Amino acid sequence: MMVAKTQKFQGGIVVRKSLVLLVAWVAMATPQLNAKIQIHNEAYVEKTKKVKKGKVFKEVKVIEKAGKVIPGEDVIFVITYKNAGKESATDVVITNPVPKHTSFKSSETENNEDFQVSVDNGKKYGELKKLKVKEIVNKKSMRRRALAKDVTHVRFRLTKALAPNESGKVKIRATLK
Repeated sequence: MMVAKTQKFQGGIVVRKSLVLLVAWVAMATPQLNAKIQIHNEAYVEKTKKVKKGKVFKEVKVIEKAGKVIPGEDVIFVITYKNAGKESATDVVITNPVPKHTSFKSSETENNEDFQVSVDNGKKYGELKKLKVKEIVNKKSMRRRALAKDVTHVRFRLTKALAPNESGKVKIRATLK
């Protein structure tokens, strides 16, 4: 196996208190040898806009490229992958750390990706409801069920071969802390 070219997303300015940060989202694809997987990352925000329908204004949710994002707002990271090779790619895995200053909220996949998360910096992956984290309570170490806020990494595993020129998208929603 080899690691495909890693690309960084630099798509949104984040306002956190009086500090301005650049959102960075790294996606790595690990396909079979000889496969050429291209990864493209973008960040979006969901906004509510008033749209006039006849004589009535109606609120509609729209997705826009991320610009300034303030604490409490959700950022939708869209990862597009494509097989730019001449052969089908198998065993494709896309792994992402959850960006600093954000808290994982949810994911959205197309029909050929298996989704898992990690709560230990990418050492172990699984379904969120099956993972545990250590927590100190009254000076005692206890294990509790992992929550979305504990997610440190996300991983999408393609469940079928990716044909030449075939592409797909996965989405991750995170809240700016």
